Amino acid sequence: MNPINYGRVALGTILGGVIIAVLDAVVNGWLLMPWWSRVVAEGVGKPETRGAIALMMGKDVLIAFLLAVMYAAVRPRFGPGPRTAVLVGLAGWLLAYVPEFLDAAAWIRIPRSMAAISLLVGLAQCVGATLAAGKVYMESSPTSPSGR
Repeated sequence: MNPINYGRVALGTILGGVIIAVLDAVVNGWLLMPWWSRVVAEGVGKPETRGAIALMMGKDVLIAFLLAVMYAAVRPRFGPGPRTAVLVGLAGWLLAYVPEFLDAAAWIRIPRSMAAISLLVGLAQCVGATLAAGKVYMESSPTSPSGR
């Protein structure tokens, strides 16, 4: 089995991170902004700061990296292509987004529709990021025994 091509994983991470970050900005910075403003006004959430935005962007890149690595790891077993990317994206969504939103639903007073939109966008983020990573990924060539 060929080793993971971390150069291609890095490229997939960049593309996936951009997809996740852009969807975050559009959904949270525009579509859900009235709800977020109300959450902050009610004292349930914190106001937006540069530090918070940087932390969220870091989280987006970390999720993109993990999705790209997961795709690279399962590709030899499931085969290359969009089916594998969608399965990995769904697994990443179940691991990263669903527990986060179950916690939020239990502990934070936010409208259910807001949580549902965020959860569905998270699914689109994970699947989109993994599709992008899968599109650019290819295995490293195996090294010959002579080291050439």
